[in-house]
Amino acid sequence: MKIVWIDDDSYRTKTIRELLQFQGHVIHFFTEYEEGYDFLKLHHAKMEAVILDIMMPPGALFDPKETNDGRTTGLHLYKLIRKFFRGPILLYTIFGDRAQIEFSIRHDPKAKYLAKPASDDEILAGIYKMK
Repeated sequence: MKIVWIDDDSYRTKTIRELLQFQGHVIHFFTEYEEGYDFLKLHHAKMEAVILDIMMPPGALFDPKETNDGRTTGLHLYKLIRKFFRGPILLYTIFGDRAQIEFSIRHDPKAKYLAKPASDDEILAGIYKMK
């Protein structure tokens, strides 16, 4: 499976990314969400899933007030990505308001919330359930 993973924490995601790659999955990992967004925009037809962190710095696309100082950057990015990518999107975060996340994706059968930490099996199961 070809996956775009956008998360500003490369350290805490390293082991799980390596396990997924060992299993044969291709992970395109980005710590800067703008780079991941641009990559996905260019290659979305070839990608099969997206994994998004929720809490990331607001960056260039969003105003800090709009993202509650970065607490909801991933939710805003999810909305932009959904405009052109129809595959599964896994919202994967250790922090965040679960109710707000689930409310934001409630009408999207190809979006799912998963709390960190999660195993490689849990991540893949979450993605496959949405396919």
